[in-house]
Amino acid sequence: MSELIRQQKGDVPMSHNRFQIRPASADDTLRIVELENIMRRPALTLEDFERQEAARSADHPYLRFVAEQDGHVIGVCGGGRSGWLKPGYMWCMINVDPAFRRQGVGRALYQALQEFYEKHQPEEIHTTIIDDHQTTLAWCERLGFRTHNHTFHSELDLSQFNSTDYSELMHRLAEEGIRFISYPNLRTPENDKRLFELFEVTAQDVPFSGERSELTRVGFIKRFLEDPTSWPEAIVVAVDREDRWLGMTNIFRSSTSPKEANLGFTGVLREGRGRGLALALKVAGLELMKQHGIQKITTSNHAVNKPILAVNHKMGYVKKEGMLALSKPFANQK
Repeated sequence: MSELIRQQKGDVPMSHNRFQIRPASADDTLRIVELENIMRRPALTLEDFERQEAARSADHPYLRFVAEQDGHVIGVCGGGRSGWLKPGYMWCMINVDPAFRRQGVGRALYQALQEFYEKHQPEEIHTTIIDDHQTTLAWCERLGFRTHNHTFHSELDLSQFNSTDYSELMHRLAEEGIRFISYPNLRTPENDKRLFELFEVTAQDVPFSGERSELTRVGFIKRFLEDPTSWPEAIVVAVDREDRWLGMTNIFRSSTSPKEANLGFTGVLREGRGRGLALALKVAGLELMKQHGIQKITTSNHAVNKPILAVNHKMGYVKKEGMLALSKPFANQK
C-alpha cells in the first residue's frame, strides 16, 4: 500500500494511563477508514480514502494521530486545510471506537492537534457529526463547537421513478424552447469555461456547510470532468432558444457500486427560476441514469434548502440520516 498518511518528523508517542497517542502511518489506513465511518454518511470506502489522500494538495497542510492500546488502534483524529473551505478555515475529525469511549481518548486526541492549529493559526475549526448522536453533539459543544448547518442524506430507488409523471412539465418547457443537453454534446474548451461560470454563479445560492472556498476553473474541470468519479455524460445543461445556459445538474459515479450514483449539484440562474427548471433538470438526469442501468441515486441537501428538499420529496427520495456541521473560533481552542 502506498504511503498515504504523512508522519511528522521527530514526533514521539504521547502516553496516557492505558493508551498512547502517536502519528498515524500507512499501516493504520484500513482501521482509520473503519473509524471515520462511525461519523460519516455516506460511508467512506478504502478507494475513496486513497484517492483523497493522493489528490491532497501540498498547499493544504494536515495531520493525523491515532490512539493505540495494546497494539490496537482505538481512535483517530485529523486536522488540516480543505479545498472546500476558504483560506483561514480548517477541519477537525475525531472518532473513537464506541467500546473505548468515556476514557479520555477523544479529549487526548483533540489535545494532540492543538500544536498543529497553533502553528497554522486558523480563524475557525469545522467538523461534522451524524445528527442523531446527541452524546457526541454535547461533547463537541463542551469543546466550544456550535451547529451552523444541517444536511440530509436521501436515496431514490430508480425502479420507482417514472419520467412520464413529468411529461406535462417537460412538454411545456420544450414548447418554450428549453433543451436539456448532456454535456459531451456541448463540450469544447470554451464551453468548459462556460460550464464553470454557470456553476460558479448558481452555486452562490446553494447552502454550504461552511465558508465556501473559491473553486478555480482548473479545480472545477478536474473534479467535475476528469476525476474517476466524475461523469461528464451525466452533466445536463438547460439551454434556451437564444443559446443561453440557464441551469445545470450533475451526477457522480459511485465508488462502491456500478449500479449506484450520487446526485451532486443542481442550480438554476435567478432569471430562469419559477418555471420548474430545477425539477426538469433532475428528471432529465434521472432518466439518463435509468438508461445507463443505475438502480439507486443518493444525494445530500441542506435543511435550509427547502425548495430542493420539496422537489426531491416529490420525486420519491427517502430521507436518511442527517449530518450536523459545527464550527468554533480558534480563539476558543485554549
